[in-house]
Amino acid sequence: MKIGIYGGSFNPPHRMHKTIVDEILKKGYVDKIIVVPTADNYKKPNLIPGTFRVEMCEGIFKSNKRVEVSSFEVDGSLYTLNTLNHFKEKYPKADLYFILRNRPICYARAVVQV
Repeated sequence: MKIGIYGGSFNPPHRMHKTIVDEILKKGYVDKIIVVPTADNYKKPNLIPGTFRVEMCEGIFKSNKRVEVSSFEVDGSLYTLNTLNHFKEKYPKADLYFILRNRPICYARAVVQV
């Protein structure tokens, strides 16, 4: 199984986040995507509390059974390396891919295997 890890602030999650996820799945780059809102101590001004961002992500992605929303970073991990290692341990047989996005380009810029 190929799993994409899509991290970001999701402050708030919006239609373009959903479009990125839908397009990556539609193109078959991965079989599943895990959406990972960043921790509250991320240095972004006016960051909505993590528990609310997780709930909003769950709402926006609830209709897609191929998307999981994780609170791993909101629960305390700040570093992407820790997040990737966590999912490598959780899904040891999966191929993990880190989904990168570059503003103002709205679609995923790269899906990089971990």
